[in-house]
Amino acid sequence: MTEQGAAERAALRELWYRWTVVVRLFARRKRGRRRLRGQEYGALHRELLRMCQSLAERASEGERGIYQALEGLAQPWLSLRSLERAEREVLLDLLERCERAGQDLGGPPWGYRVRASAGPVLAVAASAVGLILLASAGDRVWGLLREQVTEVARALRWAVLQPGGQWYWVVGGGFVALAAMWLLARSTRV
Repeated sequence: MTEQGAAERAALRELWYRWTVVVRLFARRKRGRRRLRGQEYGALHRELLRMCQSLAERASEGERGIYQALEGLAQPWLSLRSLERAEREVLLDLLERCERAGQDLGGPPWGYRVRASAGPVLAVAASAVGLILLASAGDRVWGLLREQVTEVARALRWAVLQPGGQWYWVVGGGFVALAAMWLLARSTRV
């Protein structure tokens, strides 16, 4: 394969994974799909198809079928509207086929691998830094924390033991507010 062909294949792999991410958003009904713009999707889709056609024209007979199959997989999904209207089972099947084709192209580009592991790695690193800082602060931090918890517990105990029914209204109102927020959050999910 020539240098130009290798560069085009790498570009196709990148485009394919970008398109697969869009398909994944719709197949799994992720909220991020609402942030997508039709013009950006259209440009991605056109470039993906153009790259498949370009590689298919110059490929050997054995490889030509690969690029034509990729083009055939992406071709029907001309707009975000077509992805929105598709049944979920169809999109899940499309996603599975896209991921399989992506593996045939060589797997995800390194940027996608880094992004996939960035969250857990950063969480572990932040936890480790936090533990190191807590350990180095020693009794100063733990003593202050113990005092704060004791003060809050004393204040709560005093509020609970006070005569009168106002405290029950405050706690009940808090539970009602939490339940309302939970119901509102559940009802806005798709």
